[in-house]
Amino acid sequence: MNNIFEFHRQLNIKKVVELIILFFSIIILIIILGTQNTKRKAKKQESVNPYKTYTSSDSRISLELPKRYNLQETQGNYLLQLQSTEGLLINIEEKTIIFGKSLKEISNSDKNVYTQKFENTFDISDLKEFNLEDSNNLSSYTYSFKYIKDEITYNIQVFWIQGNTCYYVINTAFPENDITKYQALESEITSSFKMN
Repeated sequence: MNNIFEFHRQLNIKKVVELIILFFSIIILIIILGTQNTKRKAKKQESVNPYKTYTSSDSRISLELPKRYNLQETQGNYLLQLQSTEGLLINIEEKTIIFGKSLKEISNSDKNVYTQKFENTFDISDLKEFNLEDSNNLSSYTYSFKYIKDEITYNIQVFWIQGNTCYYVINTAFPENDITKYQALESEITSSFKMN
């Protein structure tokens, strides 16, 4: 008789252990499937909206750029400062309007002074006029150049944008090796920069 009880007891312990193993297996499976589902949703959301909008802390300006640039906002002395781990840097600052001079004169003067700050500059472009989509036809200018630092060539592009009460200056920099990755950056900036 004791053997029968002992047998049933062992059988019950075995069933309890099997149930516990089954329970934990189901929980692990749910966690794995949940994680995969979250990743799928994130990829789907990125494919639906591959852009991210960056806004200054005072909400005066915004810029919408592709998420693939992996830009993070950083603290600095700028209205907006963005940086990626791949080497892309974007700074946006505000400058006081200088009365009596055109934006073209100011941009050209800035180009002459700014390019002299770097020792090894080359491929300095001419000023190029452009219009923002949402600027009420206010004039804007851009120029670019390259410079070498620590045996790495960098591409610099500067945008001078006429605002209603100030100038906005956007400065972009990235390594020359990544030029194909950022070939659309100029048009992305000019098409998405907004002044609120």
